[in-house]
Amino acid sequence: MNFSRTLTYLLIAFSLLLLSGGFMTAFQAWVVQQQNASKSTIKNYPTVSGIRNIVSTPKPESIFKTPEPLLFSTQTTIEDQSNGAFSPDLYLPPNVVNAELSSDDTPQKSPSNDEGILPTLAVFQDALVVQFPKQIASFQNMQKHLSHLILSPTSYDSMDWLTAEQFQTSLKPFLYSKVKDAQGQSIRYPKQAYTYAKTLIEMALSQDEDNENFVNVRIPLVEKGLSGKAKDYEQLVSQYSKDFQVEPALVYAIMEVESNFNPKAVSKSNAIGLMQIKPFAAGKDVFELLDGREDAPSELELFDSEQNIRIGVGYLNLLKYGYLKAVKNDEAREILTISSYNGGLSTVLKLFGDNPDKAIAKINRISAKSIYETIQQKHQSEETRNYLEKVLSAKQKFQVILS
Repeated sequence: MNFSRTLTYLLIAFSLLLLSGGFMTAFQAWVVQQQNASKSTIKNYPTVSGIRNIVSTPKPESIFKTPEPLLFSTQTTIEDQSNGAFSPDLYLPPNVVNAELSSDDTPQKSPSNDEGILPTLAVFQDALVVQFPKQIASFQNMQKHLSHLILSPTSYDSMDWLTAEQFQTSLKPFLYSKVKDAQGQSIRYPKQAYTYAKTLIEMALSQDEDNENFVNVRIPLVEKGLSGKAKDYEQLVSQYSKDFQVEPALVYAIMEVESNFNPKAVSKSNAIGLMQIKPFAAGKDVFELLDGREDAPSELELFDSEQNIRIGVGYLNLLKYGYLKAVKNDEAREILTISSYNGGLSTVLKLFGDNPDKAIAKINRISAKSIYETIQQKHQSEETRNYLEKVLSAKQKFQVILS
């Protein structure tokens, strides 16, 4: 009886154990299922903290709004935002009509090299500035474009220099009288242009090392009209050149070579003032032959700029239209006039004949070039030989300036 009861209890306990194991397995499966379901529905939104996260972390559309595009006003200086587009606010001076940005006002992305990116030109009163984006700012490419700009026979406004492949050396450059090389000479041929372009580029690179986007090359322009000391005497030279029919460029050239425009200059031979007048030589001739006076100008008179210029230009008139009026060739007469102004008329004429008549006769039989060479090779004064060359060179310079 006791054995039967014990066996019954064991069977009941075993059944309960099996039943509880089934429930535990089902419960465990349910828990796992719930965990998997939870993982598939939870979204891990990023925790936004600081500017770095805002910029660098991908943002779900549900919580981040798309920002409005930034607009640049035309009144705002654009600093390295243009990616190659030229900014007129940075390069056009107040006295030049300022180009407008596009109506969008948004800086436009510049084309790549494959799309034909080109340098940009800005025009100032005293210079041209060529801006090269760094993509095309190789030394060779900049040198090529600058040389074509300097030698282009058409105005820079035509932009032909941007696409030119060959130089038109038979035509005078548009900038011939406006661009001078490092030696002050006008640029006419490719070798000159390339040499000067090299100098300009090296200067630009040394002065603009911090600019990561562009190379800005400045081409100085010769100032229109007279400048410096010469400008102080413009009115007087204009007046007396007209009165005595002497070319103004020649007057300025002689003033520059003789005194460098110093009204108080005095030479060892007592030549005085701007045009270095000797009182008892050129001064006395002008007083006697042009003014009808028997005396000579005083030092006080020759230190007066107006009197000095009047007497100097008057003496050039006497030489060219008086003493040398029988010389038929105008160029030859000018060469003789310049040499005589410095070295004396009689000394110059003796190079061509024993007396003035024979000298003039010979002069009229030979070319102006032969006359020039004779003076350069045979005149006894080295000063006069150098003087002739200096004055002719200075005259050419002032002709360009005055034109």
